Amino acid sequence: MNEFLDIFANPKSLFSAQKDDSNWWKPALVAVLIAVLSGLIVTSQVDQAAIAQAAVDAQIQTMKDAGVPEESIAAMEDAAEQSAQLVADANPLLLYGGEAAATVLAFLFLLVVLAFYYWIVGKIVGTEDIFFSDWLALVSWGKLPATVVGGVVIAIVALLMSTNTDPNAFNIFAIAAYIDLPGSVGNLANPISAITAGIVWSLDVLVIWSVVLMTIGFREFTGKSTGVSAAVVLGPYVVFYGLFMLL
Repeated sequence: MNEFLDIFANPKSLFSAQKDDSNWWKPALVAVLIAVLSGLIVTSQVDQAAIAQAAVDAQIQTMKDAGVPEESIAAMEDAAEQSAQLVADANPLLLYGGEAAATVLAFLFLLVVLAFYYWIVGKIVGTEDIFFSDWLALVSWGKLPATVVGGVVIAIVALLMSTNTDPNAFNIFAIAAYIDLPGSVGNLANPISAITAGIVWSLDVLVIWSVVLMTIGFREFTGKSTGVSAAVVLGPYVVFYGLFMLL
């Protein structure tokens, strides 16, 4: 239990201990359970068909404003109607099961990819005594606080808000929730605003918290400076957002 307190109150001590005796499965298990529970609550509280229809209506209006031919708009309306019917007819168990499975797989995929990245960097900087399981621990513990706090808060917000609310609004930690973005998301006449909006919506305070924790962890694991550790930790994020902008 002390470990779970230390990652919030004394992460330096926690990561220093993990370097000598790491365990990654405990924080990973807690993070997955919280993420799955939060995802199921959000899914149960959201009217998926209404949200999808609202998004389609907004896109259709954008297409009309941009002068898109009527036949293209009609085709989108037909496709949207079919999708809405599929959502309405979906088995709730399959919906919730799919949500849970996607959450688990996404977390484990991110865990392994980041651990592999740190393992490669560790080989480059000469940390032969740090094993892949240690890097798994670094990522698991570094992601745990953001996952727990984010999951709990988002679930509470979802329970309090209308079922027709855009799920993006549940994340009160998102930087975009406090920024008036220029243009509208998906605006065909101004695609740059859509890219900017997508990037900003994917950034939140919890991401920054995870970066800080993993910087502390990398520094404790390798003995490198805070600046070097921060640069290493920020590397995957720079690549991710760079690819996001290119796409």
